[in-house]
Amino acid sequence: MLLAKYECTNENEFKILLRSLIIGLIIVSERSDLILGINEKIKNWLFDFMTNLSNRKKIDSEFYLELLFIEKLLDNNNIVLKEHKVKEYKKLVEKKKKAREILKDKNIIQMMNYKIDIIDEALVNEYNLIWNKKIVLGGYRNWRKKVTDAIWKNKILNSEKLDDLFMYNFRKEFDWETTLKFISNRSIFTSRQCNQKDTYDRSYRIKNILKELPTYDTLLKRNTNRIDNDLCKRCNKNEKETWEHIWICEGNEVMIDEVAQKAIYRFKKILETNDQQDEIKISILIS
Repeated sequence: MLLAKYECTNENEFKILLRSLIIGLIIVSERSDLILGINEKIKNWLFDFMTNLSNRKKIDSEFYLELLFIEKLLDNNNIVLKEHKVKEYKKLVEKKKKAREILKDKNIIQMMNYKIDIIDEALVNEYNLIWNKKIVLGGYRNWRKKVTDAIWKNKILNSEKLDDLFMYNFRKEFDWETTLKFISNRSIFTSRQCNQKDTYDRSYRIKNILKELPTYDTLLKRNTNRIDNDLCKRCNKNEKETWEHIWICEGNEVMIDEVAQKAIYRFKKILETNDQQDEIKISILIS
């Protein structure tokens, strides 16, 4: 009888069961019939993994490393797994009862204890994915998505370009609801609509609020091919084409002041049409 214990801290229960199964399969002698009383989920994972022909789906498994090792071990040693039948199940129940009776006996003298360490890197001897000096055990694509999300969240939250945005938010001068609706383009399209124009509009608006529009300054920092300098090509005044510059560049067809005046005028007309002109006062500061 083989009893497996696992010394761990905050380890996943199913990972413990899979590694205990690995130890059992390694030490079993040749030409033996082994009855495994394993968890139903473990059995389903094992059979699904071994019958799955898609490597992409296999690497998405959280227990990819353990399942791959078991699959190779069974294949290399010609070990066949069979699901139990009714008669075999009855035998398994009887053996479980005997095992419980043996465990109740505290006077067991002949008992040998072995401590076996499973090294993650040794489970699969090829193509292990290492990140930050730690092996990634499985679920590679989900892991990569989490890493990417963390990287971009860190870049956005620590971006110097968003200092003014955080200041507006601190002063409660930023309308998040209207801004998010504008960024997600829900003023024109519904949440269930998506086409090329919608994608382009949302991309532009998100990059605009993050000050990441493809200006020559941004493209030069990204080492974009054929970008030799960050000077504005429209006004030719030896000024860097930054996010701030594109709004005040003299080479623009329309200046930003004109755009602002037209927007204020249209908004004022909407208020007058809806008989709301007394509710909001528009103050125009002229410097």
